[in-house]
Amino acid sequence: MKMNKETITDYRQYILVSGAAKVTKESIVYTTSEYIGVSFMIDKESHCVADADFNTLSDMHSMYLRQIVVGFCMDDPIEQLLQEIKQHVYIAISGSVLQAIRNLAERYKTIEGFA
Repeated sequence: MKMNKETITDYRQYILVSGAAKVTKESIVYTTSEYIGVSFMIDKESHCVADADFNTLSDMHSMYLRQIVVGFCMDDPIEQLLQEIKQHVYIAISGSVLQAIRNLAERYKTIEGFA
């Protein structure tokens, strides 16, 4: 279920964390943006990803990646999520997406009360 204003009952129960990574110059995405960004809306109680957004080249990329990450618990090792993506996603910007998620996870660890 894609989150929207109607399904978010109280934004205060979530935190929004983002990460970014540089895209290789050989990627077609580079023509529109030098960076890939990812954002996770994380439930404060469960520490699980309630929704996610990826600024990728295609809506299908974003939708597919979102299906993989929603439900992932940020208390678990991020390598589990990265491995799942590596096993199922074969797109030109996979390396950038993985690095952006790593950067997001590092940022998450710095948030007081969540890491």
